[in-house]
Amino acid sequence: MRFPARESNYYFVKDYVKSLTTRRGSIARTPAEAAEVARAIAETRGAIEGGLCVRRVERFVTETERRIFVAQGQPFAHDGEVPALAVEIAARIPSAFFTIDLVRDEAGAWRVVELGDGQVSDRKDWTADSLAKVIAQMR
Repeated sequence: MRFPARESNYYFVKDYVKSLTTRRGSIARTPAEAAEVARAIAETRGAIEGGLCVRRVERFVTETERRIFVAQGQPFAHDGEVPALAVEIAARIPSAFFTIDLVRDEAGAWRVVELGDGQVSDRKDWTADSLAKVIAQMR
């Protein structure tokens, strides 16, 4: 779906696990379209897992996206520069290991794109050695 230049009345609908990548996609403008996305998720995957998440579509500066790995409450960035938002999130999530994907919006503020359990997370800008050092800190 194409978005008008400054339109902000689009919403991203997904369940707790995954967005709808087939059929009509996960973008909705109205409650009726959001219900259509939810029905399509249930039909395509057999069920809605955990519940639904609805988020307003925002304009991000895609080249600023970064993955933060969190081990034992400590956030790590591939370049050592951990945004304050990642530190705040890491302190709130009681998980031994997870990822935080952040991106800057057009105003320059960090926004959370996704939290992941780390099981299927790509390394993105991380080298295997640098990620292994983070994992080694877990005891």
